[in-house]
Amino acid sequence: LRFFPGPDLVTDTLVAFALLILFYFAAAFLARHRFRLRYVVVVGIALVIGSNLIQGISQGLSDPVSGSTNQYFHDAILILDASNFLKEFNERQPDLLIHTRTHPPGPVLTIYGLLKLLQRPSLVAIAIALVSVSLSLIFLNRLFRTELDSSTADFATFLFVLIPAIQVYYLASIDALIATLLLGALYFFLLPQRALSLAGTVMFLAAASFLTFGFLFILPVLAGFE
Repeated sequence: LRFFPGPDLVTDTLVAFALLILFYFAAAFLARHRFRLRYVVVVGIALVIGSNLIQGISQGLSDPVSGSTNQYFHDAILILDASNFLKEFNERQPDLLIHTRTHPPGPVLTIYGLLKLLQRPSLVAIAIALVSVSLSLIFLNRLFRTELDSSTADFATFLFVLIPAIQVYYLASIDALIATLLLGALYFFLLPQRALSLAGTVMFLAAASFLTFGFLFILPVLAGFE
């Protein structure tokens, strides 16, 4: 919620109170259903989108994708051919905006593909939230269940989605997709079925490496555990 007077302050305040009421009834609903994972996923998505809508559709949904001059969006809209962009990425990299320049080609191509499919930045933001919240909660819940009973794991999963960083960055941010892929890699790594574990870990690590050079940080963790 913006802390300065403006034409949308009343609307933003009403949205914030509406979200607070939604949270109260959603939490009561989840408690009655013992925080079952499928309900936690739905509530989590609604809360992530709703908490960003407190700032309005433009600032809450569209601007995180397209508002800054250094966003992936501004390089993505200049791409004429995705295959050529990928082929020429190394040559183009020094001339790209800072976010695109300091990452592999995956983030800008992800935004490019979503824009081609959905057309509007606000829908791109929602699509990222749908994918990242759903898969992250599923993977995290499965990881929790390796150490906790099912009811505790489900409740802990709900607490995870309430973390402020999740509420803020799991809408529109490529970092949310990166976190999701790394959680997926960790989940598959810990599976007892070795063939499935190897295939899933390699697949998710490869996808994460296409989005960030930071995927390397998980490799010594996996190696140390092994």
